[in-house]
Amino acid sequence: MKILLVSPLPPPAGGMALWTQQYLEFMNNKNIQVDVVNIAVTGKRAANYTKKNILGEVLRTLNIFKNTLIFAVRGKYGLVHVNTSCSKNGITRDKIVVQILHFFKKKIILQCHCDVRYALGNERSFKAFKHMLKQSDKCLVLNKASRDFIRENFNTEALIVPNFISEEYEAAISAPKRINENIKTALYVGHILATKGCDIIIEAAKQYPQIQFRLVGHVSRKFSEIILPENVLLLGEKDRTQVNEEYKNADVLLFPTHTEGFPLTVIEAMAYGLPIITTRVGAIPDILEDEGAFYIPVNSEQALVEAIDKIKDTKCRNDMSSFNREKVKKYLINNVLDELINNIYCG
Repeated sequence: MKILLVSPLPPPAGGMALWTQQYLEFMNNKNIQVDVVNIAVTGKRAANYTKKNILGEVLRTLNIFKNTLIFAVRGKYGLVHVNTSCSKNGITRDKIVVQILHFFKKKIILQCHCDVRYALGNERSFKAFKHMLKQSDKCLVLNKASRDFIRENFNTEALIVPNFISEEYEAAISAPKRINENIKTALYVGHILATKGCDIIIEAAKQYPQIQFRLVGHVSRKFSEIILPENVLLLGEKDRTQVNEEYKNADVLLFPTHTEGFPLTVIEAMAYGLPIITTRVGAIPDILEDEGAFYIPVNSEQALVEAIDKIKDTKCRNDMSSFNREKVKKYLINNVLDELINNIYCG
């Protein structure tokens, strides 16, 4: 099997780029050849995603079209796997990429790395996505909500293929989490943004001076300028080893995000047996079900406080930890990508 993958490569690291990197390593180990059309941001945007340059974006887009055309003409691929975030600006580009590949009669697997319900926020995006669906052979999504949305609005059956964690997490899964009598450390991992619920974490922290709240990830300007309670630490970006050490030492993960596709933070924390407080968005309720977390409404500081009080119970945390360590085995890379190859690529 020879595959063409349209997806971002690092830098910048994280998100879809991390998915691509791990996918390529897995396929290489399986002796499956994969060529890549790299759609990653370039220049200053690679260091700061919010810094957009119109000329730079035009040149990047034209280069993506050129490379797609070259691979489509020269390569004899069994299939093409196109990753899209369905972003407001990127979806038109992705539609044209799919058009090029469809013109050359390629078998197209379209994978949506987002919560489709919220990504298609305007009529132009909706129409572009509809066009991509018609020209693709299969559509993959991250969660049930996206699958149901596509079924209801486009009369198309999408297949759920979750994100994954690497085999390095198997050691963490096999080591039972030590449940402390008292909660000493509450952890958040992700971009430090209001849309991730970081503002309510900081406000809730004021009521728990005995708990240290550790927030790991890129700090947005808003949060870098506010006065923090003494028990809140904004630790900035950390490498993978440091992040895993944070998971290992934490008592609970706080992840009160407003919207998600399939957050790696959640399954990484599950591997370390962390009980979790989060919201019912994207794939999160699919992953954690009712046993692995306390759920709160989006943007509710009071609900977060009440959940922290509930999760103080050691039996509750122990039950969540055991459930999460067992459930997360489903999301190990071998399980997810073997299923992708055997039942979707070859199905």
